[in-house]
Amino acid sequence: MVKGLHGVEVLNGSTALEANRRALSYCRELGLKTIGASDAHTTGQIGKYATWLPEKVDRLEDFVEQLKTRQVRPAVWNGSSYDVVDMF
Repeated sequence: MVKGLHGVEVLNGSTALEANRRALSYCRELGLKTIGASDAHTTGQIGKYATWLPEKVDRLEDFVEQLKTRQVRPAVWNGSSYDVVDMF
């Protein structure tokens, strides 16, 4: 395990679905948090995935704190809102 690693991006629009599923499996096996895409490689992927946070954040420090200490989850845009997902 990598020291300081708290989670892994398991939903990335530029990654094959099977690779995303493998990342999800590794997270579960290693007890790591699962997060949604933090970037996009094409304009069509912007906003497709996100990371659900339990509380609203206004500062980078609060965002990092939630990633480290709270239950965060990957989410998928359904056309009108984000759906939090546990498997895909």
